[in-house]
Amino acid sequence: MSVDRMKRISSIFGHVSDARISKLLHELDHQNLVETITLLPEDLKRHRLKVKTDKDHQVAISIPRNIALEDGSVLCLETDRAIIICASKQKWLVITASTPALAIQLGYHAGNLHWKVRFQGAELHVVVVSCYKDYTDRLHDLFKPGDLLWRKMEE
Repeated sequence: MSVDRMKRISSIFGHVSDARISKLLHELDHQNLVETITLLPEDLKRHRLKVKTDKDHQVAISIPRNIALEDGSVLCLETDRAIIICASKQKWLVITASTPALAIQLGYHAGNLHWKVRFQGAELHVVVVSCYKDYTDRLHDLFKPGDLLWRKMEE
């Protein structure tokens, strides 16, 4: 019985956009030896985390604070294995209030709930870190039907 040991990562090898690295990754990919770790955008900011690759191998990442993970970071590049970071798309709940007064209330509640937001015209864009339903359920308790319009968005 083989024991799958956790791969420990303490630095970033490089980036997939580097021509030399890209060539090596291409060769490894033809042999099905490239593994990916998909991270949410907020997890790219972390410096210590335990994750699994798409091939179900455990990886412990512990990198210095002056190093940042990003989409395309190469964590491991060996003759028989490569591990790269893929950033998933950020989920947003886009909310529009039906009146200016309701927009003020929406902004007030979003602040009290400590939601990460951005504004785009009359729309409030809320970062979704769990599922959309968690956010819409909170709004159902605070507003009447028809007060708010919302839609889901990824980018």
